[in-house]
Amino acid sequence: MLNPSVLDAVKPGYWLIEMTSGSPQMMKGLSKSYSEKGVRVLDAPVSGGTIGAEQVTLTLMIGGNQYDFEEVKPVLNAVGKNFIVVGPQVQVNGSWMFANKLKSVAEGQFEPGFKMNLLKKDICIAIKAGEGISIPVHPLLFNYTKWHICIVGKKIFHR
Repeated sequence: MLNPSVLDAVKPGYWLIEMTSGSPQMMKGLSKSYSEKGVRVLDAPVSGGTIGAEQVTLTLMIGGNQYDFEEVKPVLNAVGKNFIVVGPQVQVNGSWMFANKLKSVAEGQFEPGFKMNLLKKDICIAIKAGEGISIPVHPLLFNYTKWHICIVGKKIFHR
């Protein structure tokens, strides 16, 4: 996304709606680079997996202000119906919120809607971000360990 040819092609007034679950540092870099070009940036990672995408019921955790969200909401309605405006730190918040589902995954009470490797990546992002700003992450590490043991032990793999 920071490819010079892409940055050269954008014009003031364009929007970048970033829907991946990258690190907060990645999002800050994207936001800075595109904002300097006059592009408005909204961080909008999704939750809901393949089924949510197929049924247009994804949940989007919106990083940005309410005004920007309202302006692009008609576009976002094409992929989801549930929106949570969480402010500028959505990457950490989204990963952290989903991390709390790990206990239910480990106990077999929750069927995740996406690949386990993506969950692992998101949880690692949340752990690193929490450690970087001195937020206690021990409950996250505990649940992550329980989830990993359960998945490996039961050989549950979602492809």
